[in-house]
Amino acid sequence: MKKIILLLSLLAGSFAFAQQAYNYPYQNADVASLTAAIMKSKYKEPSDHFKSMEVEVIPGRDKTYLVEGRGDFKFYFYPQKQDAPLIFLIADFGGNSTSGYMMYEASLLHQNGFNVITISSSLFWNFIISSSNTGIPGLTSEDAQDMYVAMQLSLQKVKEDHKHNITKIGVMGLGLGGLHAAHISAIENREGKLSIEKYLLVNPVVNLIDSITQIETRAAIALDMGINRAKHIGGRAFNFVVDMSDDKFKVDDPTYFLNLDKKFVVTEQEYKFLSGFALRTYIGDTVFSSQLINDMGVLKQKFDRLHRNARNAEAFDLGFQGYLKQIFAPYFGKKYKPLELLKHVNFNYVRQSVIDNQNIILMHNEDDFTVSTDNMNYLKELFGKRAIIYPLGGHLGNLWHPQNQQDVLNVFSSLK
Repeated sequence: MKKIILLLSLLAGSFAFAQQAYNYPYQNADVASLTAAIMKSKYKEPSDHFKSMEVEVIPGRDKTYLVEGRGDFKFYFYPQKQDAPLIFLIADFGGNSTSGYMMYEASLLHQNGFNVITISSSLFWNFIISSSNTGIPGLTSEDAQDMYVAMQLSLQKVKEDHKHNITKIGVMGLGLGGLHAAHISAIENREGKLSIEKYLLVNPVVNLIDSITQIETRAAIALDMGINRAKHIGGRAFNFVVDMSDDKFKVDDPTYFLNLDKKFVVTEQEYKFLSGFALRTYIGDTVFSSQLINDMGVLKQKFDRLHRNARNAEAFDLGFQGYLKQIFAPYFGKKYKPLELLKHVNFNYVRQSVIDNQNIILMHNEDDFTVSTDNMNYLKELFGKRAIIYPLGGHLGNLWHPQNQQDVLNVFSSLK
């Protein structure tokens, strides 16, 4: 009955809050969030279903020291064998086209008749090298503009290589990618170069600084646990994810995502640590790549082709907050005053675009630790009937849940 009501609501052009009868198994938001780490492609033979492609976005980046020949923007294209709509799928913090949750969501959309182009996070090393004009990612408005250009060139490449027509276009942003998608809607409203007809923001970040603070606070639990214990838990978690990636586990089996808290048992504090650590584990690559493009002199370790481990470690130790204080703020502080700078990394910067465009839909989880209670209430008020709010799921921890999958497909059904 609930699905019928939701479908009728969709046809009427509005959404109801998904607060009742939500049969999701994890009450702990950190455990829920960690299920995103075990997502993988539903396809047994991925090469039959998607193509690895690349385009030049910024001339000359292919000659960047240490990454020569890897300066083009890389993306995956999941093609249909007939005319069909296309969804741009934008990754969360540091994610890329091969991130498990990206491949999982892309295969869901592809299996249901959509072409898909996967777009890496602005914090992923390849995006920084290939597409970031400043080489200093984090200013959402400028990152989104860089992403918009990369999306145009990716679409152009696909149209040149793909023999079937792209009928309509949608955008789905996950986590930080949801904030980027909101900014892209404002850019599209001004420039109209992609003809995007539908946006779905899933667990979008509202205030980037607040979200980073939450991530770093969780990761910092390692100091209370002790570094040796933290390394042990991190190693166990890594091995668990590797084991769950084995082909003996069928991702389409409903039990694949169940009983995680029984298969991998740690304390509540250790789950918190892992949920934060999972979202900051790539920060070393972000900082290292950023300083290859725009060296601010913060990293002191010397490096060359054969010796870079010390500088990699230094970049990782800097962390999110060190990056913001020592690289991001000094660089953009020359262009923007402090309060203006904060506006550019906040959802409120594109508030009017969201109000004006009724084709921007929100899906979020009440217990997502990257969004404060005040910011969640802000989103509910801003989106109104265009919001689907789930009581559970943590941060992107319910992408695999059947109701969420159906809701995603319902949102994009208007493109068919």
